[in-house]
Amino acid sequence: MLVINQILNKYSITLLFKIIFFEIKHIISSRTFPKFYFKTKNNKFHPLIPTPIFFCEIIYKYFIFKRNYIFIDFGCGDAKIIKYLYQKKLFKHFYGYEINKKIMPKSGINFNKISLFEKNLYNFHINEKIFSLLKNNSFICLYFYNPFCRTLVKKIINFFEKYKNKYIILLGFNLKDIFYLKTQCNLIIEKNYYNILYICKNNAKK
Repeated sequence: MLVINQILNKYSITLLFKIIFFEIKHIISSRTFPKFYFKTKNNKFHPLIPTPIFFCEIIYKYFIFKRNYIFIDFGCGDAKIIKYLYQKKLFKHFYGYEINKKIMPKSGINFNKISLFEKNLYNFHINEKIFSLLKNNSFICLYFYNPFCRTLVKKIINFFEKYKNKYIILLGFNLKDIFYLKTQCNLIIEKNYYNILYICKNNAKK
């Protein structure tokens, strides 16, 4: 009931209908059902609610002419958005971080293009393997799907501050958190969809 109330408070009825319509359409075409995982051992971590296909499609359309980017999903769950965008042949490579190894996909994806890491993001630091895989001139896209602690998001974004060519995608954050991240991470909001999906850029540290 708590999760349902949170969803109703976050999305308008019209937007919910669009989300449900696209989800049903995707289920019929792909014959796959979204996976939910509500068991959490720590109140810092939230249930798995995968990114709705409706927002996956918006992200795809926005980046359709920016295919040379590397997509990094923090809290990727079962890699739903990664698999969707990979099938659309959108980005060069995909990286995903997830704390719960049980829900991470073990097959059915191209591991030459998709790399998944089991990681508690509260322990994410500047020496992570991913930084040795990226070049200084890499085009990167950082993706965060709320619920997410805004101070943790700030910390992770700042680890990528030297990369000049980057986007930050924030989905499901409230206006207070968006304002916090905008000011603390020097974000420029390029596109706002439904006051729920923000596609941002930020200035790299010189």
